[in-house]
Amino acid sequence: MLELDRPNEAFQAYERAIRSAPANPEPRIALGNAWRSREHYPAAIACYDAALALAPDSAMAYFNRAQTRLRWNREIDQALDDHARALALKPRFDYWPGSLLHAQRRHGDWSVRQPSSHPDAIARAVAAGARADMPFSFLAVSDSAESQLRCARSYVDYLGVAAPAPRNGRRSRGTRLKVGYFSADLRQHAVSYLMAGVFERHDVERFEILGMSLRPAESTPLGRRVRAAFSRFVDLSGLDDGEAAAAIRALEVDVLVDLTGYTEGCRPRILALRPAPIQVNFLGFPATTGGAFIDYLIADAHVIPPESRRHYRESVVTLPDCFQPTDDARPRDLGAFSRGNVGLPDDAFVFCCFNNTYKINPKMYDLWMRLLHAVPGSVLWLLAVGDALRDRLRREAQTRGIDPKRLVFAGRRPYADYLRQFRLADLFLDTLPFNAGTTASDALWGGLPLLTCSGDAFAARMAGSVLRAAGLRELVTETLADYEALAIRLATHPHELGRLRDHLVRRRQALPLFDTRRFCRHLEAAYEEMWSRQARGEEPSDFAVAKIANDRVGDDPAAGS
Repeated sequence: MLELDRPNEAFQAYERAIRSAPANPEPRIALGNAWRSREHYPAAIACYDAALALAPDSAMAYFNRAQTRLRWNREIDQALDDHARALALKPRFDYWPGSLLHAQRRHGDWSVRQPSSHPDAIARAVAAGARADMPFSFLAVSDSAESQLRCARSYVDYLGVAAPAPRNGRRSRGTRLKVGYFSADLRQHAVSYLMAGVFERHDVERFEILGMSLRPAESTPLGRRVRAAFSRFVDLSGLDDGEAAAAIRALEVDVLVDLTGYTEGCRPRILALRPAPIQVNFLGFPATTGGAFIDYLIADAHVIPPESRRHYRESVVTLPDCFQPTDDARPRDLGAFSRGNVGLPDDAFVFCCFNNTYKINPKMYDLWMRLLHAVPGSVLWLLAVGDALRDRLRREAQTRGIDPKRLVFAGRRPYADYLRQFRLADLFLDTLPFNAGTTASDALWGGLPLLTCSGDAFAARMAGSVLRAAGLRELVTETLADYEALAIRLATHPHELGRLRDHLVRRRQALPLFDTRRFCRHLEAAYEEMWSRQARGEEPSDFAVAKIANDRVGDDPAAGS
């Protein structure tokens, strides 16, 4: 009932169960989950406390109390203790080791609270076929495309969707190809920041574009903009999986594009019911889904090189410039915004990383601290919200011999101000094994050069793809040793860094990365080729989309760079 967004019925059922079995902790845990779904966190925690009073060794009560505190963003240390206690009580419980590691990484806690939650232990367990981590959080643990495929396949088996419904070859009655974007993120979210311009630029003479939302419509500016771009916006959030699949099928969607994958709010069981004849994994989950219910994965030649192709379950569509769209209607006036406004020293070299904290690991942090040692007076500017997280990162710097004052922290800001901040830094430092995604194109749009290291898997090669489409292949390294050496060189040779910044600022209009219309035409060509193969009765197979001319400003500046 909670999954169907009918919490009132759930409350009544759980309260009846508590009255009928007052010594049973399970209904209290379930009631706590109902309160958590309504974001009444104190009430939820009270339920888990009551369950633990009845059953002090209830792993589920500890786990759910931990998840509630983490979602509430309160009492984080107690939450991590609860999570570790739950794992100690049920060391083989599916996905708990990875869940604990991900929670710790989000909050800058790199201690080993349980041996099974150490990243090396999780990687070994996944390689051995164990359900140690969820597919999305595993992207920040392992750089192995092979292991990521194994993790995804295991998750598909866990969901019980290993045998999807057969593909239906029916075409919609209209003359236009009907494309449905299936997502939990048609709202104020990174995916919509990237896709808004694409939604708006689709050729409505040839395509009918629908939004298939797994959340209710959001009344934020971006939510309204995205919703307005669709010919129809369908709220699937109150439907169960079968009902949602039937609703999509009734709309006769030809190509269903999943922008969520295995990220928050996903509902892959809907896709497993095969509501559309062609189903595509694109953008939101930068990895293979591992499921037979997804036909194609949108990629490019950098994120999936030939030697890694065998580790992707879907047929691979190779776009010519970059797998990642951008919105060229983003704010362009990124004018005056002083370092003093954000606590940065005026005369320091500023290394910057605004990636999510769960992407930062001790190995990357070690490297960044060595950069601060090598570049006197430099500072590291991180996106970190909350005093506890900032204090942990300061302590980690101090243990590596760096004055904690050389860390500067950014908070959440309105989108235009967030973009404006990039003008204040000197060099963006990317993370491995989970690269910057949306943040990479944000930084480059703001004129900030970004340095990355490409690994093996899709998520470890995203920023390299973005840089290549921006004509900056020289900022894509293949080893962390090269990454470190190039960071030091750029920090100590300002003319080289100035040349890169000038390239971004002066040529932004001509870069394929920022040509939303060109990207949209490539994507539409991909959809049309998928349907042509379907109409001929062919099974999905790999193909590459031909590059169209850059018809905005001059020649393609990325060519040969």
